[in-house]
Amino acid sequence: MLTNVLTVIGAVLLVHAGYSYRHYNQLISVLDIVESKYPPFDVIVELVVGFLLVVIAQTISLKLKPMKVSANIRSKTYAETMTNSDFMVFNHRGKFIADRLRSSVM
Repeated sequence: MLTNVLTVIGAVLLVHAGYSYRHYNQLISVLDIVESKYPPFDVIVELVVGFLLVVIAQTISLKLKPMKVSANIRSKTYAETMTNSDFMVFNHRGKFIADRLRSSVM
């Protein structure tokens, strides 16, 4: 219930910030004021607070399950798990550098 309320409040803040910025732009164009590069500070604060409320509410509502490592990986060390043929690189710049060094010596 709390997460739904926080999500709605955050969404309302985000919509209101967008409406406020649109109103600000119209006011600037009517009054012929030089436009600034950034929106007003209160709109930025409203956007940040609304975004954080939505993110926090959705994070609280998650039902996470613990990660379990399978038995065969649990007994191995980190070095053993990373010695996989997928991680071996045979075509790298060492060959190119060795050829360049040989040609520069000759």
